[in-house]
Amino acid sequence: MDGSDTDTTTTGTAMVGRVLEHHGIKGMRWGQRKTPSHPASADHVNTRANLEKAKNSGIKSLSNQELQAVINRRNLEKQYKEAGGGSRIENGRKHVKKILSDVKTLNDIYRTTQDVTKVVKNHTS
Repeated sequence: MDGSDTDTTTTGTAMVGRVLEHHGIKGMRWGQRKTPSHPASADHVNTRANLEKAKNSGIKSLSNQELQAVINRRNLEKQYKEAGGGSRIENGRKHVKKILSDVKTLNDIYRTTQDVTKVVKNHTS
């Protein structure tokens, strides 16, 4: 060996280093922002803190006011989702479930009419 392989490897590594560069933030997924565009509200932050407190120390560690705040926040979030304000994915799932339910009903009707048709044909023959 005359050392030419080593030179080629070194040169190839240097070329790759010049050609391939990392753009963006390592580990970041496509379409995700580094920081949320809207910071969490104080109510949300307080509710999360109270939930952590209850998780670590038990529900008895919360005062009546803290517990009431958690329950009110959870109820409001649930009502918002039920009113159609949920995520796009949840809304899509809801529509797909309805469509699949309708298709199942139509399929059941079709099978029933086929069975009735067979019975009527056998009975008249």
